[in-house]
Amino acid sequence: MKLEKRKGQDTYSARKKINGKWRWYQTNSSNKSTARARAKLYYDALVNKALEEVEILRNRRESVLTIGEFLGHYEKLCVQKSPTDTGVRHNSWIGYRMSLYTIVGQCLDPKFNNNRLRLKAKQRKARNELVDKQPLTILTPSLLRKYVKLMRSRAKGTEELTTIKRSTHTRVINAKALFAPKTYQIFAEEPHYITLPNLKEFMEYQVERGGASRYKAPKDKSLAGRTEAAARDLKTDDPEAYKMFVLAYRAGLRKSEITNARLAWLGDHEINVQSTHDYVTKNGHDREIPLAPPVYEELLELTEGLNEDDHILCGTKTDRVRHTPDRLNKWLADLGWTRDKTGSGKKLHALRANYISHMVKVAGTAVAQHLAGHADYSTTDRHYADPDVKVAREA
Repeated sequence: MKLEKRKGQDTYSARKKINGKWRWYQTNSSNKSTARARAKLYYDALVNKALEEVEILRNRRESVLTIGEFLGHYEKLCVQKSPTDTGVRHNSWIGYRMSLYTIVGQCLDPKFNNNRLRLKAKQRKARNELVDKQPLTILTPSLLRKYVKLMRSRAKGTEELTTIKRSTHTRVINAKALFAPKTYQIFAEEPHYITLPNLKEFMEYQVERGGASRYKAPKDKSLAGRTEAAARDLKTDDPEAYKMFVLAYRAGLRKSEITNARLAWLGDHEINVQSTHDYVTKNGHDREIPLAPPVYEELLELTEGLNEDDHILCGTKTDRVRHTPDRLNKWLADLGWTRDKTGSGKKLHALRANYISHMVKVAGTAVAQHLAGHADYSTTDRHYADPDVKVAREA
């Protein structure tokens, strides 16, 4: 079987000799993999004398997928079915899908803004149904320009405009992630009759990103000392909250990592953040974080009597995910871990940020990136490298 583009055509034609005669087939696809798969279907049907199937394949015409049809196929073909799959993680898929719905939906009907959507599920459903009916070819640079203009018109003041620029940029990047080259490859292979339109201009259009905000050490210089002193009482009063405090403040773990950490993660003066049968790390990579001897010994003391498969935080999943963090956040708020003093409204994350920022100062950004589990060096540099403090130079 040979594929070629005949004069004046952008799509591939196939030809194959069957019973001594050349048989031509117009694949209606400019993608070579898709064209080859379609031609194989046609010639197999021809050899097997499946005349009805041959007729259907010969008379088929391309139609542009709607957004709803595309998302249905995408979920089936590209989203992870289990933690060991190589597909897109389920929580990432939800973010990609909602970003696409938000961009297209607000351009079609600007009254569907984010704040109202959080309150009114019926409006969200109506917007999603409206978007699902749109063809994929609606995704153009002009759509993105309209969305950016709409979002910026809602800004009240320079500070809010910076925040909106960042959120808009992130939303656009998420929506574009659905149309990565890997998506086109998967759609072309299985099932091979799905063809996606050329969205090159949409993918290449760049949306301005707002200025990056760097984490800065707490303005209240006595906060660290007060926290250290109060932590001794917390260890006695609320051991579970104290364990969460240690893992965030002394090892820089994320909340999701702390709530899923098991005793097996504790090695020799280190904690190994790793995927398990029911948990996948944020970027899919494991990492080892060294622990100072006092911290390591304290964690062994706090987890005495637990089995290797037990979570480091005791209690039900609700306790680990909600109740214990709530108690720790209240304790931190009482100590003064507030937005005006730490630059972050997320108190537990402020503990992690404090650890990462300290690592940048003493070991450099590259080391801090590994300890933080950031996939991109620029994430550590932009958000955690305090520009007011001289940091160690990487070799």
